[in-house]
Amino acid sequence: MSSKHDIVQEIKTLTRDYVRKGGKTNRRQQHKRMIEFGLFCRDSLQTPNLAAVGKRHVVSYYKSLKKLSDATRLSHYYALKTLFSLAGKTVPVKPFSGSDHEIDC
Repeated sequence: MSSKHDIVQEIKTLTRDYVRKGGKTNRRQQHKRMIEFGLFCRDSLQTPNLAAVGKRHVVSYYKSLKKLSDATRLSHYYALKTLFSLAGKTVPVKPFSGSDHEIDC
C-alpha cells in the first residue's frame, strides 16, 4: 500500500514553497539536507512517512553525521528544525557539540 517514495515525496511537497522564497543558496542547501534526512529515514530505518518520525530517527541521523564538524551538524539541525516546523511537529533534539556526547537531550 505505501511505496518507498512516501516520506521523500512528503518532504518535497512540504518544502516546495519554502525553497521558492528568500535567500536561494541557503534554502536550497537546507532543502537538500531535509531530503537527505528523508532518504536516511526511508532507506536505513524503513520509515513510511513523516508522521512516523520521532526522536529515535533524529538521533540515528545525527550519529550517521558524527564525522562532520559541529557547525555542519548544527546546520543539519536547523534544516530539521525547519522541516519539523513545516510539518507541525515538535522541535527535534539538538546535536551536542562536545566530543564525548552525540546529542543534547
